[in-house]
Amino acid sequence: MQMLICSLILITTYLYVGTHTFYNLERNSPIIADEENDKMVFEFVEDWFSNVLSNKYHNFSGVFDFELNLLRHNISRIKEFRKKVRNTHLWTMENAFLYCVTVITTIGYGNIVPVTGIGKILTVIYGILGIPFLIHFVSNWGNSLHKFIYNVERFVIVQFSFKGLPQNFLKNFLTVFFLALFYIIFVLTPAIILTIFQNYSFVDSLYCSYITASSIGFGDFSVMTLETGYIVWCRYILFTVYVLASATYLAGVVMYRVYSVNEGYIILTEFS
Repeated sequence: MQMLICSLILITTYLYVGTHTFYNLERNSPIIADEENDKMVFEFVEDWFSNVLSNKYHNFSGVFDFELNLLRHNISRIKEFRKKVRNTHLWTMENAFLYCVTVITTIGYGNIVPVTGIGKILTVIYGILGIPFLIHFVSNWGNSLHKFIYNVERFVIVQFSFKGLPQNFLKNFLTVFFLALFYIIFVLTPAIILTIFQNYSFVDSLYCSYITASSIGFGDFSVMTLETGYIVWCRYILFTVYVLASATYLAGVVMYRVYSVNEGYIILTEFS
């Protein structure tokens, strides 16, 4: 238990230090997009659509005017949104915390990145040190789950061995069972929650849950927000617990499978 608490304190402290470090380094860095580039893109899109629509509706000036005005209206809405986003800084304290979590868990959504040279160098150092810290945390807590699965296996073998079921079959069954439980707890359940509370389609929610739990993190779906406050902190902390718990659970199942052999179960020195 002492080792578990120490690993938890270590990872928490590391995230705390990283959050304040990156926030202070990046909070005054350039914000998002260059306004001149946006202007060129919008002008190009408008000119291109004008040419397309004029060729398509050269005999229907009313339809052409309507669609062109609709296009201009949508472009102005996009401009307003971009202006709002441009004036909102990504590097809040909350997002700095999220950035640190995505670095050490290797999710790396890419929604927020360092701009300064020092920030980029520190990201490399932070990842080099932080990923082993995370592995240490996951291995310690995964060992506890490993021990729990072993106790379940002992119970199942005692209950069912007399019925003629081979132990290897029971070991394989438990491995498949706990892997299926992983997908139910960390993929299917979050997908249902996202569908209900975030108004995502179920397919998008399932996809988002999987790429997060598996630490793929493409970045097309992310928990990041431009808002600040206690609600955002709660959201990010819950996300962190979810990511660490999914990694720990999977590590525990893998440990169980690795140490479960045909002749019997190898009890590690820590468990004896």
